[in-house]
Amino acid sequence: HRLPSDFLVLRDRDLDESEILLPVTDNAHADLSAEVAAGLRTAAGSAVTLLHVVDSPEERERGEQFLADWATERGLGDAKFVVDDSGDVERAIEREARDHTLLVVGATERGLLTRLVTGTLHFKIVEDVECSVLLAERSSGRSFLRRLFGWARSLCSALAIDRTGWLRTESS
Repeated sequence: HRLPSDFLVLRDRDLDESEILLPVTDNAHADLSAEVAAGLRTAAGSAVTLLHVVDSPEERERGEQFLADWATERGLGDAKFVVDDSGDVERAIEREARDHTLLVVGATERGLLTRLVTGTLHFKIVEDVECSVLLAERSSGRSFLRRLFGWARSLCSALAIDRTGWLRTESS
């Protein structure tokens, strides 16, 4: 039940890969997204825009340097760079996606499957943007069931629920 490879999920809205938006964080899933964007650039001549969101204007310079280094290391140094200093990742993605035909989103460290099941994936973004959306997740070696349902164990721990399904109390 292990996922043998990386996987992609496409929300197709008249797929056009000519203008790709790739929000960038520093994790393995973003690396997979970069590989996909670079492959589409090579195969289809896609223009690639990299978006990195920082928390404040004071962090803009650090964000610009991070994005330049990240892009160069992944062969995307010729992409267009956008650093948003609003700290609001969802709004920044929605705003930038208006000028793009394909949004490529990498999973977070929690993983795409977990985020899909728990609803923490930014479905608002996936639903609200008009362009096609490609979700990417790098294989982690965890089993499919662990990836899908591992969040339940974390939730139970956070809520102090034991294996019997009862809420633990201090005297338990």
